[in-house]
This record gives sequence, C-alpha cells and structure tokens, in this order.
Amino acid sequence: MLQYLGLRRVTVLGHSLGGVNACQLAAWLPGLVDALIVEDIGAVVDGDVSFSLAWPQRALTRAGLLEGLGTSARYLLGAVREYPDGWGLAFDP
Repeated sequence: MLQYLGLRRVTVLGHSLGGVNACQLAAWLPGLVDALIVEDIGAVVDGDVSFSLAWPQRALTRAGLLEGLGTSARYLLGAVREYPDGWGLAFDP
C-alpha cells in the first residue's frame, strides 16, 4: 500500500498488535522504513502454533488451499494469494 501511494521512505508508529506489525514491516522492508516507533507491543504468542506447519505451502486452486487450511481458513481469507506456482499464503507460517 505504501509503495502504491508512492511513498519511498516512511516513519512507522505501532501500538499493541500494530507494534508487532510495524516491527515486521521494518524487518521485511528495511529500505522503506526510515524510522520505527513502537509505543507498545501487547500481543504475545506463547501457545503452541505447530499446527500451522501442516498447512500446505501451495495448492493448485484457491479452494484446495482453503481446504488444506482446515478450520484455520476462515481466519486467513485475507492472506490468500495466487502465485505463479499455485495458491498460497502471503506469509510463511
């Protein structure tokens, strides 16, 4: 979105879960983030998320990917993308 808006360097402010997102943005696109302000990080994931390791990396169809995601699919609809080699998630679980 930032690149779509034509922004080349930005200052990012994150609060709570936005603090986690801001850190990830800076880590993934360091050339885009000029400064990072994390006011608070309230989200802590200390549970067992190993179930995500069974998710398919790619599927031939969107429906196939959603089926492979099982009950988690409803939470991941916004993160489904089509790639040259099939359908997958916009992030690496």
